[in-house]
Amino acid sequence: MKFRVRAKKCEDAGVQRATAPFALLLASFIVSSCSAGYDLQTADGGVRDMLFVDRAPIDATQSDMSVSLDGSVGPDGSVDSGTPSACYSPMCDPRSSNQCSPTMSSACLLEDDGPICEAMVGRGRQGDACVLDGDCSSTLACFASRAGGRCERVCCAGDAFACGTASLRCDAPSMLVGGGTSTWGRCVPVSRPCDVLTQDTCDPGEACYVVSGTGDTDCRPQGAAAVGESCVRANDCAPELVCTGVGVKKCAQICDLAVSTSCAALPGTMCRSYAYSPPGTGVCTEPLPSGRP
Repeated sequence: MKFRVRAKKCEDAGVQRATAPFALLLASFIVSSCSAGYDLQTADGGVRDMLFVDRAPIDATQSDMSVSLDGSVGPDGSVDSGTPSACYSPMCDPRSSNQCSPTMSSACLLEDDGPICEAMVGRGRQGDACVLDGDCSSTLACFASRAGGRCERVCCAGDAFACGTASLRCDAPSMLVGGGTSTWGRCVPVSRPCDVLTQDTCDPGEACYVVSGTGDTDCRPQGAAAVGESCVRANDCAPELVCTGVGVKKCAQICDLAVSTSCAALPGTMCRSYAYSPPGTGVCTEPLPSGRP
């Protein structure tokens, strides 16, 4: 009966928006969201906006928006195994509040070894402190933070309805409180400004990156590409590097304009500020040819 009510909400949403611009495009989102089978009910009993599409990172490429939806939960609570991905689990789906065992009261929890069906479910709510994997309620997991474990919503980076609100985005991979790295993501604020020089404000497993052409910064799951290696997204690079360049982008070393030896590790370069450099920073750059500014 609950599923029929949600289906009716989807149908009503389509009628209400039929006269809006791009009606056909919006209608296609409605159909996909109603048929994908996601558990659209939030922890507080509300229903997510079916037409919401999670905002992509500032530095995302067009291909980032075309990830297929998979590993979803059907109306009967079963997991769709159609197209396995980093977010697929044959055991259960930690995004769902549905009971995952037909024989006992249970919920799917995300732990270091992956999603698992557990009989005991914690009571921790969004933002609560936690110590163990099982301390948080269903649809949440105990993720590592600078202040210790914190209950946050589990998500999949390929899920168009990942976090259900424009103020949150899905960051993956993520680090759980036990120190394990999960391919599943966590819902975090869309913008978390940080310091690219000190790198001391982001959570474990993350680093501070320059994410726009005007010097905006954000905490993202950290990458590993070294200076001179190719990159596409800001966080393809290792911490303290920036993904920059025209055409093929490469990782470059961020430097402190106030420190004369900031580029000492890269002989032959100097610290030069660019339009995308956060205040007080630059990039270790080879001197321009004589006669050029």
